[in-house]
Amino acid sequence: MRDYIYDRRMCVEAVRRFIEEHNSTDAKLYERLRLRPAMKTILVHVGSWNEAVRLAGGIPGKYRTSDEILESFRRTIATFGRLPTITEYMDQKLNPTVATLRRHGFSYEEAVRAIGLPYHYRKGPTHGKKICPMCGEAFQPNIGKQRYCSYACRDRFKAWKYRTLREIDRKCPQCGGEMDYPLSSHRNKKLPRYCSRCQSYYRIRHQIIKTPPG
Repeated sequence: MRDYIYDRRMCVEAVRRFIEEHNSTDAKLYERLRLRPAMKTILVHVGSWNEAVRLAGGIPGKYRTSDEILESFRRTIATFGRLPTITEYMDQKLNPTVATLRRHGFSYEEAVRAIGLPYHYRKGPTHGKKICPMCGEAFQPNIGKQRYCSYACRDRFKAWKYRTLREIDRKCPQCGGEMDYPLSSHRNKKLPRYCSRCQSYYRIRHQIIKTPPG
């Protein structure tokens, strides 16, 4: 297919397929693979490679905004599977690094809270007890690997993790079904958070709640 046949939507869809198949947002890799549409075509229709990556639901590797740094941090925590201490985070050499977070104005504690999780790591002696990272309560674990004080705190983190992992897998975070990404011509409008089916369900539900009885 010749490049002049492509439009903006087709360019973004091509970038999305590239991200899904190669797990990368590297522009040089895209050019090296000689994929279509060509890089020049994407730049003409979208404006920049980073903007195409953003519209495709990815995070650019360079020149990231503070929001994109936090989104990368959120995905790292979800993939890690639990909320690590700052020492564990640095020892595991996870990205974005603590130094990167600080350059964008976030301490580790602030970054954790910004992605929707509490931060309850206390310093000092706990007299053999553990501190639940979700509620901050000290508890005596029943087994050595127990990390949370209760099933409620454990399930709260699991629910957050699974929603995030669904988004990483490009699934609807609410139902886990296939996610559709209708592109908007409005430059400042973000991609939808839920699939069309969930959007329709909650739209109808909201209208029912707002409609007065009788």
